[in-house]
Amino acid sequence: MNSLRFFVILLVILIFPVDGPLGDNRYETCADLDSDNYDSIPLSSYKNYYKICKIGYIEGKVSIGWQIEGTDTDFISISILNNANVNKFIGGEAYGHSNTDLASLTFEMGQMGSGTRAEYTEVDLIGDNYYLVINLGYRNAYDSQEVTEKSRTELFGLWYGDRSTENDNQIQRLYYSVDLDYT
Repeated sequence: MNSLRFFVILLVILIFPVDGPLGDNRYETCADLDSDNYDSIPLSSYKNYYKICKIGYIEGKVSIGWQIEGTDTDFISISILNNANVNKFIGGEAYGHSNTDLASLTFEMGQMGSGTRAEYTEVDLIGDNYYLVINLGYRNAYDSQEVTEKSRTELFGLWYGDRSTENDNQIQRLYYSVDLDYT
């Protein structure tokens, strides 16, 4: 009987992820610019929402940056945030940057014309998980504000729509990648 109880507890621990049984806060790993890889999102699907990709756990002196390429978009901001600030961003709480050098990488909310934009900096980061956050109108300030999360159905639509239109050249897409090197 004790071994059955142990097995059930072990199974529950292994099956349920840390961020909830439905994995609400799991993010794809960002594409690495050093490998000439880019990820992309359809702009129309992500209007008034956001895209987050995980850079990973970083600790120490690094050269870090991002590059985006795309067509005209009305509203966009791009930043690199640590774990606590990503959760505040999503939840509508006041958020900011954990490091002033990371703040210098932020492309502030505004119009982006066609073409490529890139930002880089060297920084000494405390150990944490870091994320590239592409905000396409979900938030418009660093202060607390009311936000509307998409339903699970809408989120599935983003995921499925993003993959089902991958080869459709008529959809306007934003291409993005991250560059990270320890110095």
